Amino acid sequence: MHPVMAATPNSGQLNALTTMKETSTMKAKLLTTIGCLLLMAGLVHANAVLSFNDNNSGDLGPSAGTYTPGSSFTFDITLSVANSGTDPVANPINSISYWFETSALNNGYFSITNRNLTGSSFSDPQSTAFPQSIVAGGNANDLGATTPTNTSVATDNSYFIATITLAIAPNTPAGTYTISTTNINSNPDHSKTSTVGDTNFTRHNIAAATYTITVVPEPATLSLLALSGLGSFGLNVLRRRRG
Repeated sequence: MHPVMAATPNSGQLNALTTMKETSTMKAKLLTTIGCLLLMAGLVHANAVLSFNDNNSGDLGPSAGTYTPGSSFTFDITLSVANSGTDPVANPINSISYWFETSALNNGYFSITNRNLTGSSFSDPQSTAFPQSIVAGGNANDLGATTPTNTSVATDNSYFIATITLAIAPNTPAGTYTISTTNINSNPDHSKTSTVGDTNFTRHNIAAATYTITVVPEPATLSLLALSGLGSFGLNVLRRRRG
C-alpha cells in the first residue's frame, strides 16, 4: 500500500483562512466596542447623581473655586436618585460608596482631611481614616456610609451626604485642576466604583461628578515677584546709564 499524503492547502485556501480569521477578529473588536459604548451610555444616563456646593457664591460657582497653595476648603455633597431612565432606582436606598480621584500628574497635591456627616441620612461611615490622598484611581478608603440599621430613604429625592474638607499641598503649582468621583472605569478590577445600594441588594452606578480647583499664588508671593521684577528692571537701567 502506498502511504497517504496530507493535502497541502493552496494559496487560495490560505487566503480564505486568513480572511476568516481577520473577520472573526474584527467581529470580536466590534462587539467589545459596542459593549463599551453601551456601558458608557448607561453611565451618562445614570439615575444616581452627586453634586457639590462650596457655598461660595462670589467665586466660580458651586463646584469650582480659587485657592492658594497650603490652604484648605470645604464643600457639601448631595445625592439625587430617580426611579426612571436607563438605570432606575426603584427601591429605597440604604448605602452609598464613593471615592475621589485625579490625574496621576496631580498625585500628592490634594488630600481629604475630614468628612462631616452631621445632618446626613447616611450616618454610619464605611471608614473614619483621615487624611486620605486623592490620587489616580481613587483615595484609599470608601468615603461612603449607610443609613442606620433597618432604615432606608425613598427614591425620587435628593439627600445631603456629607461635608468634605480638602487640603491643598503647599508645593502645588499654580494652575487649574479637577478632582472627580470614581466610576466603573477608574480601576481595572472595578473595586472603587462609586455606587448607591438599595434594599433589594442592587448597586447602582453613580455618574462621575467633578470639582474644579484653580490654584493661584499667595498675595505675598505675587508682591515678592513684583518687587523682584522691579529690582531687575532698576539694575538694568543703572547698568545702561553707567555704560
